[in-house]
Amino acid sequence: MPDFQRQQQQMINRDVALLVQRRFRAEIFTVDNINRAGFTTNQFMNHMHA
Repeated sequence: MPDFQRQQQQMINRDVALLVQRRFRAEIFTVDNINRAGFTTNQFMNHMHA
């Protein structure tokens, strides 16, 4: 039984890691596109708060 639980925990950890990586990449991609579009970070922040 502990073996099964450990296996399940490893699967959960892997899924979480994949989600975090995907989200991190998406955020970097978004920032890259904004920078390419000529936004400064301040303009972007103001835009987000508007």
